[in-house]
Amino acid sequence: MLKILTYFLTEIHGISLDPSSKKEVMQPLDVARNCFAVDFYFNSSLLFYADDRANAIGQVSRVGTAKKIIINSGLRRPQGLAVDWVAGNLFWTDSGNDVIEVCESHMLCLIPCRNDGLA
Repeated sequence: MLKILTYFLTEIHGISLDPSSKKEVMQPLDVARNCFAVDFYFNSSLLFYADDRANAIGQVSRVGTAKKIIINSGLRRPQGLAVDWVAGNLFWTDSGNDVIEVCESHMLCLIPCRNDGLA
């Protein structure tokens, strides 16, 4: 079934790409205070999100389990993120620190591995 992820500040939703379908494809997940970016890592069935208000990056499974904050130090304004589904790296932007950062093993992500200034 084709679906797309959407987010509305505090919740992540999954909706069908079939415009005639009214079926809910994923229960809404209440994950963040201000969800600013979302990506999905198929290999682990985990959703990753950037919380702009809590200055944190978290993960949650599609059914709402395995919810945890994986990065919560050093962030000032996380506003974008992407999972590299081939290598398993997690990338994010932090406009408060003017950096793009990567954690090379997102499952063990506690401190960013390296960063490059945006300026």
